Amino acid sequence: MLIYIPRGHVGLATLKLLYHEHQMYPLNPGGVYRGNETQIAFRDYQPVIVNPYELKAVCTNVDTAYDHTFYVGLAMQRPEELGTEIPQSSLIALSELIGQEIEVG
Repeated sequence: MLIYIPRGHVGLATLKLLYHEHQMYPLNPGGVYRGNETQIAFRDYQPVIVNPYELKAVCTNVDTAYDHTFYVGLAMQRPEELGTEIPQSSLIALSELIGQEIEVG
C-alpha cells in the first residue's frame, strides 16, 4: 500500500479506506491518514474475498479555501497467487469486520 499526501494539506484533509462499509485502513479503529507532503508505505495482507471486492476511500476536508487530493496505490492478489492459504485468524478478523460469517473452499 502506498498513500501520498501532497504538499498543502497541512493536516486539514483526512483519508480512511472501508471494506463493506467498515474501516479497514488505518488499522486503528477511528483512525485516519493525514499529513502534508507525506508518503505512507507499508506491506499488509487483508483478505478481500467477499463480494463486492472493492475498497471505498472516505475523505474529509475542513479547508474551506482549497480542495485536496490523496493518491492511493495498492496491489491485490488472490491467496493462490501468494502461494498460501488464508490464515484462520484473518478469516475470523474479516468475519468480525464485516459482520458476516466467512466460508472458504
